[in-house]
Amino acid sequence: MPPTNTYHPYRRVIFIVIGFIAGVVLLSLLIMLLQRIFYHNPYGNEIRIDNFTTYYDHVPTERREVIFYSLYNAAARNTSDPATIPDSGALIRADTVVSETNSDTEVNFGSFIVDIAALKQSYRVQFQWSEDLDNPNLAGDSVLITCPSQEYMIYPNFSCTDSLIEQDQTVEHLNTEYPLMAHLPINIDYFINGNGRQIRYDIEGNLNTYADGTSSFKVIITDYTGGNYDAALERIRALGFNPDDYEIEYRDYSQGLNSYPY
Repeated sequence: MPPTNTYHPYRRVIFIVIGFIAGVVLLSLLIMLLQRIFYHNPYGNEIRIDNFTTYYDHVPTERREVIFYSLYNAAARNTSDPATIPDSGALIRADTVVSETNSDTEVNFGSFIVDIAALKQSYRVQFQWSEDLDNPNLAGDSVLITCPSQEYMIYPNFSCTDSLIEQDQTVEHLNTEYPLMAHLPINIDYFINGNGRQIRYDIEGNLNTYADGTSSFKVIITDYTGGNYDAALERIRALGFNPDDYEIEYRDYSQGLNSYPY
C-alpha cells in the first residue's frame, strides 16, 4: 500500500509568520546599522564611550550626546592633531563609577573616570540628568569634564589641562595685568551722623575679553546719592592705585538714569 501524505493546512501559515518575523528582525537590524553609520551628534564632534549604557542605561539620549561631545572637546584641548582623535573606543573605568539619585528633586548624579586608550588620555566626567529634561532642579553645569587627580592617572606622559585650569590661569593673568580688579567691587553705603544724609556708591570693574586674546578694562563708578565721584577716586588711591591709569566711567543715578563718562 503506497504511503499517504498528510496535509497540514497550517504549515504554510506558520512558514509565512516565521518569514515575516525574520524579515522584521532583519529590517530592524538594517535600520539600526544605517542609523549607526549615518548618525551625527547634533552638538558636534564626539567620542563615544563604548560601555556607557552598561553603567548608565537610563540616561536620556540628549544627555549622553552632550557627554560624548564634551569628551571630544576635552580631548581636543589636549591633542595637537585633531585628526588623531577617535570617534569611539573610550571606556569607563569600572571602579570609579558613582551613581546617585535625589528622590526629592528627581535629579540623578553620575561620576566616573573615562580612559581613551588611542590617545593615552583619561578624564573625570561628572554629570546631572533627569528623565524630565525640563526639571527645574537641574542647575549649573549639566556636564563637567576635568583632568583627573594624580592618583587616577594611568598614562604617565599625559599632561592634562581643562576648562577650569585654563580659567584659573586666565584670572591669574588678568589680575596681574589689571591689579585693581582683584580689589573690586567696592560698595559704599552709610548715613552721615547728625543729618541722616545717605552716602551710597559702587566702584566696579568691567572687563571685556575678545576672540583674538586681547582684553580691555575700565572702572565704573555708580553714584546713587550724588557728589561722590571724588570720594570714589580717593578710595582707589587709598588702595595704592592711580585712577589716571584706568578708564573711568561715572554714572550718576541720583537725578535719574543718566551716565556721565569722564
